[in-house]
Amino acid sequence: MSVALAMSKTNSLKYLAVVVLVIVVSLFTIDLNRYADKIARIISYRAMPLGIKINFESPQLSALSFSAKKMGIAFPASMISTTINDASLNANLFSALLLKPTIKFSGFAYDGTISGKITHHLSDATWKIEYLASDLDLSKHPQLMGFGLLGKLSILDSSALIYPDFNRESEFHLSVKEGSKPESTKVNLEPFGAPFTITTPAIKRFDIGIDGKLENNHIKDLEVALTSSLGNLNMIGELWLSKRDRIERVKLALSVALTEDGKRELGTVLVLASGGQLKNSTTEFKVSFDGPAHRPTINYYDIQ
Repeated sequence: MSVALAMSKTNSLKYLAVVVLVIVVSLFTIDLNRYADKIARIISYRAMPLGIKINFESPQLSALSFSAKKMGIAFPASMISTTINDASLNANLFSALLLKPTIKFSGFAYDGTISGKITHHLSDATWKIEYLASDLDLSKHPQLMGFGLLGKLSILDSSALIYPDFNRESEFHLSVKEGSKPESTKVNLEPFGAPFTITTPAIKRFDIGIDGKLENNHIKDLEVALTSSLGNLNMIGELWLSKRDRIERVKLALSVALTEDGKRELGTVLVLASGGQLKNSTTEFKVSFDGPAHRPTINYYDIQ
């Protein structure tokens, strides 16, 4: 009886192995490109409820790999978008067996690289997106051109978690190296969530790092460290966003130390903005912002 059972199991395994082999061979031999557009539409459709708009140019499909000449990713609520060239998405079959199918992605953008992975946890229907970026040229991003910025943007160890009810959590770590801003420009901050226009002076050089966490519409543990030819700035605080990811409320504390170039470029502006609390001779000060983004309570202190 046990021998017969063992032989039966062996035969079943052989049949299963043959079936798997046939499927694998089929995947690698059948022309799958005719399904590429359909796969592209499915990906776009599944991304829409997450607040992400994705479109593909010239999609191609082969065994376990989906690619496109261009992949456009946009977040309509925040008006932020990115275009990835030579985008490649690769599925991991083993992860699907563990009820958390994973797709790795990579590509080129603005003379730099972007990569990461998307995991869908079937057990609780959550999505996790992990991503990296290296040396993205700020001057080539259409939404940053208005700032007149030069420099290389990198993103490290950043991730986003999206729940079935579309609540979200994320952690971000951004830095810009070798930055500069050759000319003074007026910049409308509306696309970035701030409802006003500012005039930004020319900056010979700067480096900046930005870290923080997002829980639904609340950015917390925000830290910004800026070193530049105009001075150094350190900022900590929190931001509250609207449903359209516009900044509604702020709670920020800044420490500023100006260089001679900074005093010359910013002195008069700071005197006017502070209502005379800061002077043209001021080299260091601290300032806090608390309240509605369009009209927060501002407090200057530790002025030197």
